[in-house]
Amino acid sequence: MPPTPSSTQQFNLFDVELIRRLAYDFYEQRGKLNGHDLDDWLQAEAELNLQAFLADTFSRLVSQCIDLVERRSHGKDVTR
Repeated sequence: MPPTPSSTQQFNLFDVELIRRLAYDFYEQRGKLNGHDLDDWLQAEAELNLQAFLADTFSRLVSQCIDLVERRSHGKDVTR
């Protein structure tokens, strides 16, 4: 049985379902070989955390770029 959300990180129920589905995909990719459920669960968590981190980083970079363009278009000093 996979760990509960509280044993690793706090995920909401939507996240837990995504983790469960991805972990099951890993299980299927391995040919449904039993005995790796915890590994699959932790790998799924790690991959989803990485995706969230990358999405957040990208979003912040886009916001910074938009801010920079807006400041330049208003003639403000943008040197750092």
